[in-house]
Amino acid sequence: MSIEDVKKHLDEIIDGALEKTKAKQAKGRVVLERGFATVPLPGIDVPFHSSFLLSGVSPFRTFLAKKFDPSDIDVGQLSAKYIPNLTAVPFSTDKSYIEDVYKLTSSPRLSEVLENWSPEKYVTPAQQQHLGYILLIELLAYQFASPVRWIETQDQLFKNYQVERLIEVGPSPTLSGMAVRTLNLKYQAYDNALSNRRQNLSISKDAKEIYYEFENVEEEASSAEAAPAASATPAAPVAAAASAPAPAPVAAAAPAAAAGPAAAVSDVPVTATEILHAVIAQKLKKSIDEVPMSKAIKDLVGGKSTLQNEILGDLQKEFNNGVPEKSEETPLDELGSALNNGFSGTLGKHSSTLVAKMIGAKMPGGFTLNSAKTYLSNSYGLGSGRTEGALLIAITMEPSSRLGSEAEAKAWLDSVAQAYAKKAGITLSAPGSGSAGGAAGGASMP
Repeated sequence: MSIEDVKKHLDEIIDGALEKTKAKQAKGRVVLERGFATVPLPGIDVPFHSSFLLSGVSPFRTFLAKKFDPSDIDVGQLSAKYIPNLTAVPFSTDKSYIEDVYKLTSSPRLSEVLENWSPEKYVTPAQQQHLGYILLIELLAYQFASPVRWIETQDQLFKNYQVERLIEVGPSPTLSGMAVRTLNLKYQAYDNALSNRRQNLSISKDAKEIYYEFENVEEEASSAEAAPAASATPAAPVAAAASAPAPAPVAAAAPAAAAGPAAAVSDVPVTATEILHAVIAQKLKKSIDEVPMSKAIKDLVGGKSTLQNEILGDLQKEFNNGVPEKSEETPLDELGSALNNGFSGTLGKHSSTLVAKMIGAKMPGGFTLNSAKTYLSNSYGLGSGRTEGALLIAITMEPSSRLGSEAEAKAWLDSVAQAYAKKAGITLSAPGSGSAGGAAGGASMP
């Protein structure tokens, strides 16, 4: 379509809209409706963010100057962080930035600043603060009479700043909703390729998630209070045993021996195959046993190309872009063997993140990743390599909600340890069953 054809088509649209408006006017008051370039907002009877409001800039500037104290403006907090609607570019007191703002506004205040500019004039913190104050007032004064550049602002947030968690503070999820549509239309392929995970939240409807307020907080408190009472119950039998005749002290000594660490298990480093298996199972939300190593990623995702791309992106991040081509078509056992060549024997960036996030989100307060590793080591004799292997199994067995107490966390780790033992082909003793001589501790290789 030529430019002339486009102009003709636009004229037809405008003429048609004008005729409809005249017809409505003849019948009485014209009620504004959403159209090609109009979005009516209740309570606003002027063309907001329009150059029609330029005459209001001067009185609005005066109002803003009364509300803002120059001593309260911290340029360091604004620079590279505040993105004005007017520019869609992060705030800066550089001369080039002020020149760009002047081109958009023709502000007489900024014109005066630029005419009297010298490199020595805005060097000290006090001078920078004064300049930042002038610039901020002008940006705000002209903002309501200028278009909102939200599309370009989103590009700054999602591409240049790589924002992963966007939180909108306001009465309704307006901007966050627009951001979701932008990500789906413009950034989905980009995010899949780079394994980016975004969250768009609004304080009006996602407050609990924003503040990490989990539904079972009260249950956790109740469990924590109940735990000391439960642990105090066996006190009477212990006291009775202590006051018993001569054989009793021997019997009472057994728990002390059982409290010692389990005998060490022969340690082996984690393999690329283990990581591959666990990462894919976690992404598919399946247990390790439900993901056969004889199948390829392409078969496991069931034709879901987006999920397939996410898995491949996760693996590239985990193995430092060392995943071979066509890996989605390769059976997992073969792919694992290929990745084992030159593998470091430790968890990579992606798997470490999965483990850390799971511990942070699902373990009780104070029960850290180090707490989990220590428990697996002391209770089952697992070395650093086997502990990492057990934690890989753990990400495929993540609790549905935060565990309420340390006892629950340890019970869950017991199930993780047994699942790992089954997968690794070793036999573990029950926690606390190790003796002083180590006869019953640790694990035995079959």
